[in-house]
Amino acid sequence: YTTLHHWFRLYLRFALAAQMFYYGMAKVIPTQFPPPALVTLVRPIGDLSLSDLLWVFVGASTPYQMFTGWAELLAGVLLVVPHTATLGALAALVDMTQVFVLNMTYDFGLKQISFHLILVSLFLLAPQFQRLANVLVLNRTALPSSEPVMFSTPRANRMALVAQIAFGMFLIAMFTNLSLRFYVADGGTGAPRSPLYGIWNVEELAID
Repeated sequence: YTTLHHWFRLYLRFALAAQMFYYGMAKVIPTQFPPPALVTLVRPIGDLSLSDLLWVFVGASTPYQMFTGWAELLAGVLLVVPHTATLGALAALVDMTQVFVLNMTYDFGLKQISFHLILVSLFLLAPQFQRLANVLVLNRTALPSSEPVMFSTPRANRMALVAQIAFGMFLIAMFTNLSLRFYVADGGTGAPRSPLYGIWNVEELAID
């Protein structure tokens, strides 16, 4: 089962990277958390549910939303390259732990998937736990990684590396295109606004 385990880890690595690209790009191109709607801005904050409050406070600060998106994209990029996959799994673990805590404490509905991604990150990190403990906790020298190579020849492994990077670039392009389409769609953050868009205090109304 060693070979099956190795390919299963490869599958999980790209499954996790795809999720990091999906959610990360939806924040870098701010579509996941749109700016608060006008009807929301005139409501008392006490009328908002916890999940609505989460959506409003993240959407109200585009730089913060983009920062969290770049952190998730970084984890995805690191996961794509085998030599940086451990660092990518660590970054994904940190990112998803923050998301999971927000989902739990603000009662948002993505609790299971964020916890699932935490477990995937831990599974990818499991073979490196001793090495990480040596460096981060025990102040010892870490031995080289014992992660087996995919194929027996250097040429095949180089081709596999190129294929993984190419597939990672494809994932980034696909999720970038998806987020851009949502961004410029009707009602999206980047859609054209009416010149009269805004909140108005009407002092006088004349008809005919």
